[in-house]
Amino acid sequence: MEGFILANAAAVNVDLKDFGYPPTLRELCDVTKNIAAKDDNKLKRLFLALKEKSAPDIIRLIKWVQHLKSNPYAADLEYLKSL
Repeated sequence: MEGFILANAAAVNVDLKDFGYPPTLRELCDVTKNIAAKDDNKLKRLFLALKEKSAPDIIRLIKWVQHLKSNPYAADLEYLKSL
């Protein structure tokens, strides 16, 4: 997950330091493994920034979730692959 965050931040020029997170994989793993992620406002702000800057994998993940929610038990695998 941390690699996913770092890659998407780099893709849209988001600096993790601006959100209180270290910029390296190892350090980020150390921090994120010790927090309650669902309650971490810094992490929520980071993901919102990635979404607002249209980080490619974040947008893809959003589209996948939207499709899966709209088509329970009937998701179109080819459509999901095309996103």
